[in-house]
Amino acid sequence: MSDLEPLWETEAFRRVHRAVEDLDPIELEAALRDNPSLDINAEGYMGWRLLFTAIESEFLHQQDTGRPGLPNLIVSQVLLRHGADPTVAHPDGWNAVDFAREYHHNEFLTLIGEGPCRG
Repeated sequence: MSDLEPLWETEAFRRVHRAVEDLDPIELEAALRDNPSLDINAEGYMGWRLLFTAIESEFLHQQDTGRPGLPNLIVSQVLLRHGADPTVAHPDGWNAVDFAREYHHNEFLTLIGEGPCRG
């Protein structure tokens, strides 16, 4: 990666990001293993973090299937195990906890000890 190339344009980040979007924990583990220096909390395109993408993918999975998406919780677990920090904020101030509340991702909130959404 050159000093001028944004992280989200690198092949390493794109590979990790694709695995998160695809809710593929096996490919995510492989991509992180192959790129151990990748900053898992770095800003992606438009300030999004990988945990934000995981939460959004869960929401879309629920919309498509009408049921909670265990695959995304597994992806979230992989990200957290590799050091993803749910309190790291987007430039607008939102963090993964805020995104999880917005998308009613109670499984993620419970996983990180925040408790489910109310209402």
